[in-house]
Amino acid sequence: MISPSKIAPTSQISSDGSAAQNSVKTQAQAQENPQSSIKTWVTGQIIKGNVLQQLTNGSLLLKIGDAKLTAQVNSNASSITRLPVGAEVQLKVVKTTSQPLLQLIDTTKINKETSMAALRQVIPKQAPLSVFFSNLNQLNSTDQRLPQVIHQAIQTLHAGLSSRMDMLNPEGVKKALAESGSFLEANLNRLANSKLSNGIEGDLKARLLRLATQLSNENFQQKPNIDKNQLLSLLADSKALPDLQRHVESALARIQLNQLNSLPNQEQNNQAFLLELPIKENEKIDIFSLKVKDEDTQKNGAESNKRWSIKLSFDLNGLGPIHAKLMLGGEQIQASLWAEEESTFSLIQNNLDLLKDRLVDVKFIDPEIKCYKGKPEPDQDTQTNYNELIDIQI
Repeated sequence: MISPSKIAPTSQISSDGSAAQNSVKTQAQAQENPQSSIKTWVTGQIIKGNVLQQLTNGSLLLKIGDAKLTAQVNSNASSITRLPVGAEVQLKVVKTTSQPLLQLIDTTKINKETSMAALRQVIPKQAPLSVFFSNLNQLNSTDQRLPQVIHQAIQTLHAGLSSRMDMLNPEGVKKALAESGSFLEANLNRLANSKLSNGIEGDLKARLLRLATQLSNENFQQKPNIDKNQLLSLLADSKALPDLQRHVESALARIQLNQLNSLPNQEQNNQAFLLELPIKENEKIDIFSLKVKDEDTQKNGAESNKRWSIKLSFDLNGLGPIHAKLMLGGEQIQASLWAEEESTFSLIQNNLDLLKDRLVDVKFIDPEIKCYKGKPEPDQDTQTNYNELIDIQI
């Protein structure tokens, strides 16, 4: 067993890149050989680590190579303690002594600039997924000039969507969330680091990317079962393919917009995930918009005691727009519902006892449910400051 070593890194937290000499006391927790990677560090080297845990006293548990380090950060570097669990950090080796000196590289400004540049690209292209699926169904059912391979691709896309029946059980909901498209890159990274050969077939973003590929002229011309002259004639005589390609690009941009708005940033204490789930019932597709947020301010609680907020909006035939906000913590739940239609408000209000009984049936203790007429106040806590996207110089 190797005795713990102490490291005193400094932290670089200012947006202009200057280094504040904030003393951070760290201690390596022995594993097989916690100092094996530390001994190889050289001055100027950039090393990467991950936040394993946010501890009760404001310190962080970091994993750097094969060493675990606890870092106590002072108040001047409080922004560091808001890093979410799992976040990757970059550190620069300043000194290689018996107590190495490290400096946290502040990537907040770089990440924000990158995010803003991406937002400028996707916002003009994006459109609600409800618009995409409405246009898709119309094109597929009425425009017989679409090539058969495209009809088949659209049918495959539709067949892969979750149904309302799927949403009646937890596994179905989990599958719909996982295949929403928002986690495609994370799943690809997971597959790249495992022996698995599949796992993204049902992903919405992956299916849209495949459809976009099939819509390109080069790929059509490479298909042996499609006559090149026939395709060129179709492209000349019909706007169906360009229209469809534009709709697919808008749907992809919408998913990318949700992904960008779900990125953690320094202004948010807790990360929120924005998702849109297309749910089918026969030929009709409804869009369920969700925002899931970790409401824990102290990242040290047991998983069973974590607090979450879930905001949900949808618009169903015969019911109109409905909004819900759920606060979950252990076996406790508080629910607020809003209905924009008077008849739907009355329907929910008259069935609140039934809703409470259903929540009790799934082991929630003394659930609270309230219903309101209208719609909730606009959500401000995760809204992107889109004014920063415009650079006005006079």
